[in-house]
Amino acid sequence: VVEGGSKPISLSVGVFGGRRTRERENVHLASTLDNLINRASQECMAAKGHREAQGEPIQAARPARTGERSEEVGAAIPAGEFRLESVTVSPIEGRFTATAIIRRGEQSATGQCYRAGTVAEAAVKAVHEAVSKLRGVYATPELEDVLVGERDGKPRFVTVVAGWAGGSGASTRLVEGDEALAAASAALEAIARALEHETEEE
Repeated sequence: VVEGGSKPISLSVGVFGGRRTRERENVHLASTLDNLINRASQECMAAKGHREAQGEPIQAARPARTGERSEEVGAAIPAGEFRLESVTVSPIEGRFTATAIIRRGEQSATGQCYRAGTVAEAAVKAVHEAVSKLRGVYATPELEDVLVGERDGKPRFVTVVAGWAGGSGASTRLVEGDEALAAASAALEAIARALEHETEEE
């Protein structure tokens, strides 16, 4: 009972909250994270559809509490016909600047983002600019939603939704020590998945 109160207050502590009625079964952590990530992607897409149906604006990325450092990709990460070769995010006066290099076949392009509010926002915008350069006169799916899932104040996964008139695509990546890399990879894959609808329509 809290001092000054008349009723008892109960609480439970878990990885992502929730009250237990029995002891946790021996569930593999990776499986649990996969379920949470899948749910995050589904909720992102469902929320996007609801906001569009209600005529509500799509919200920008939620600020992530982090002081991310610059990071290079050790090996090119594929997403459809594109490859993420490097992404660098640097904090500057409380904001974030990013540079991403994307390759498609023999061509490569550099995208940049200046003074973004979060690490994830900077990384995904830099990726989008690079892909847009590679596509030239052809439209590139827009970044519609970015979700950074946290635990204990640290980012655990990044979900990105990209879409256009042809359709939408979503991707979630675990943050394995580098939020910028996870965000850039998720953005590139989300764009690639949205572009699959372009191929289907042709």
